[in-house]
Amino acid sequence: INRGFFSRIERLKPLVTLKLATTLDGKIATNNGKSRWITGEYARKIAHNLRAIHDAVMIGSGTVIADDPLLTCRLPGFENKNKLRIVVDGRLRIPVDSKLVQTAKEYPVLIFTRSGSIEKHKKMKKLESFGVEIVVSEDYGMHIDMKKVMTEISSRGITRLLIEGGGILSASLLADDLIDEVAWFRAPSIMGNDGLPAIDGLDVYKLEQMAMFSRESITNLGDDSLEVLVKKS
Repeated sequence: INRGFFSRIERLKPLVTLKLATTLDGKIATNNGKSRWITGEYARKIAHNLRAIHDAVMIGSGTVIADDPLLTCRLPGFENKNKLRIVVDGRLRIPVDSKLVQTAKEYPVLIFTRSGSIEKHKKMKKLESFGVEIVVSEDYGMHIDMKKVMTEISSRGITRLLIEGGGILSASLLADDLIDEVAWFRAPSIMGNDGLPAIDGLDVYKLEQMAMFSRESITNLGDDSLEVLVKKS
């Protein structure tokens, strides 16, 4: 129960859970971005339960553009309008007419982005007029420094953070050793090499460079399954 609190106090970061919903061969969408629905209805309800037990949910801009998600928990009795929805969007690609932006005054939205042009700052002002909060984060090469992002999130009292993709954001967090748990929903299907991978661009050249996890549990969810894994210390 207290793991997230301890992580925030001792490591200045929330307990981070990576949620994946993939085919057997680790694909999250077709090559044109179609992902609804890889897993079945029962698995999706359990995924909403994960949103209920985390303080905030995070996605990358690619997921916003591909899926236009709302990122709220829609289980009866677990609706919480104070749950923070976070987007990592270095280029500020999020559409103004997206569900996240259009509901920002009702459900809080926080965007981490990089500094940029005058046009980018105009878009920031536009998004802020819809109630979106924007943090201009430090760059790490061409990318946002995710370790600094986690420190900022923990300073807001967030103890448990759920990551819902996509592949580039997941790879970035794994590369920085920021993932504590994985909740892996798998459908009994195979998409093939043309599908989009759950982890995209994680450069591993030696076996000892791999992120290693221990299996905590595996549960059948109808035809699908949920495997919960914990980072090896």
